Amino acid sequence: MQRLILFFALLLISVSQVKAQVYFPEDMKQVSGKLIDAESGDIVPYAHIINQRVHGGTISDKNGIFSLQADPSDTLTVNAMGFTTMKIIVADYLKKNKQLVVYKMKPIRYLVGEVEVTGKNQKLDLYGVPQGNKSKVPIELRSDDFKEKPHWTSAIFSPLSFLHYKLSRNEKNKRKAMAAIITEQQWDKFKLVYNRDIVHNITGLDGDTLDDFMVYCNVHMNLYYSATSLEVDQRVRELFKQYKAEKIPNDSISN
Repeated sequence: MQRLILFFALLLISVSQVKAQVYFPEDMKQVSGKLIDAESGDIVPYAHIINQRVHGGTISDKNGIFSLQADPSDTLTVNAMGFTTMKIIVADYLKKNKQLVVYKMKPIRYLVGEVEVTGKNQKLDLYGVPQGNKSKVPIELRSDDFKEKPHWTSAIFSPLSFLHYKLSRNEKNKRKAMAAIITEQQWDKFKLVYNRDIVHNITGLDGDTLDDFMVYCNVHMNLYYSATSLEVDQRVRELFKQYKAEKIPNDSISN
């Protein structure tokens, strides 16, 4: 019985040796390659090239180039941070008959949802000092004494600055220039709801009559620059009735 068991054991060993592949040093081949980014074309340095059969390998240099010995039946695994794992079949490498093969590694892309970040605190400059809102007044038009019209208490606590603000010709000219700028900006907005074309569409006037009525409206409009198109429409119609009653005979124009 012992001989029979020994016979089968020797038989299994011999069969496993026949099936096992024998590797000889003279069969080893030099495998060399260069790793690059498949999208940008940039080199992929310091990637790990592993031969799973011998559990060893190498690392690509700063130029993405690597070289190692491998059997024609081996498969190499290439791992690099930020890239998907790549396989290099040595048999396919040998078929290319090149000393240095360029391998393109596919980068990993992570889709991140849009994130909106808002804050309530004021921004800080490089010195950690909170920044206030920027003044809309041009620096050349700002007062030398006050950022805005001084309170009456300034006459007590800062009398010299208060008198300078009130009496200085330069300060007065600055305020006049700033008032003119604000008026021009307000008028630009008002023209969007009140202009010659709008008045023509409301009244049907044209030519010199329209020009004369526009002058009449400019004198009697009495609307804020923030007036809406509806408010302007109503006011123009009111003035049109007054204008017809004062300057145009009833039988010469119709609504």
